[in-house]
Amino acid sequence: MKTLALRLLAFPLGLCLGGSAGAQSLDIQFDPAAAQAAGVDADQAERTLSQSIDQDLKVGDQTAFMEKMARATALSTRGMGVDYASNLQKFVVGASFGSAVNGVGAQFGRGGDIPEGGFAAQISLMAGINLGMKADDDAAARRFRLFVNGMAARPRYDPFAGSLLNYGAHLQIQLVKPTEGEVVRWGGLALTAGYEHSSFTLDLEEAIPIESGDLRWDATGTYRVQALSSAVPVELSTNLRILVATAYGGIGFDSSLDNLADSEAVLDGGIQATAGQRDAHIGTATLTLDSVGLGDRFVPRAFVGVQANLLMIKAYGQLNLGLEGSFGGHLGLRVAI
Repeated sequence: MKTLALRLLAFPLGLCLGGSAGAQSLDIQFDPAAAQAAGVDADQAERTLSQSIDQDLKVGDQTAFMEKMARATALSTRGMGVDYASNLQKFVVGASFGSAVNGVGAQFGRGGDIPEGGFAAQISLMAGINLGMKADDDAAARRFRLFVNGMAARPRYDPFAGSLLNYGAHLQIQLVKPTEGEVVRWGGLALTAGYEHSSFTLDLEEAIPIESGDLRWDATGTYRVQALSSAVPVELSTNLRILVATAYGGIGFDSSLDNLADSEAVLDGGIQATAGQRDAHIGTATLTLDSVGLGDRFVPRAFVGVQANLLMIKAYGQLNLGLEGSFGGHLGLRVAI
């Protein structure tokens, strides 16, 4: 049997450099007789198949891939638990869904079997109350609003099963009061701070076919990617309402308490070569890997959104831009008074 073994090791660099560790091992074995019968050059096949595995499963760049997953997870829930547009006077309840990416430009999708870059998705329920809802209009307590949010779910992202969790609490203070007008209303300035936790996990549930020309490796086994983020965000926001439409935006700064992602995989399976109209089994491949990547400790960001106001019903969409290269957004529906 002819064997190719690729061993890629990444050792800890220390927390001062971002801190990461990982190890990968790829072992490809061909049966020379079977490969020759199928018209396959074993040496060339080893090189091309290993390149495809490296590209499709992010083997050679796992630590960087985990860093992107950590960054996307950190941004994925920003703004889901806070109402920036309604100038809340009594209470609000709502739900939203969205995603965030890192390293793949301004897109929301996962792309491919394994995410092209960092990816995380979230769904969240939220509720909020004006702490001075029973006080006089001029009372200082009416400037304070408390929001809470959270959700756990297990969506599917074929060939993966997903798992998501988020929860948080925020206090919003109206620094500058809104101005009233018949057509145009400025929402003043609000300062929001709180705590947010989010986690996102992908677990392989089906075989992943890795193709390279006429070769195919049917990879089966375990492949798990999990990321989590805990942070203290501080935000300054404002809004402007014209008739039934509100535009809002702001800047934020996130201080991370935890922001990391890790992967673990043990995959193996047969290698098939297309010979005429049939597939011929010509070898096997086994991949093991584990890797850890850390996100950024401090992240400045900006956000903008629009909201349609139909009496108490509020439908909104928000875009988030992290200045470390993350991009995300979410859509939601709320009832606010």
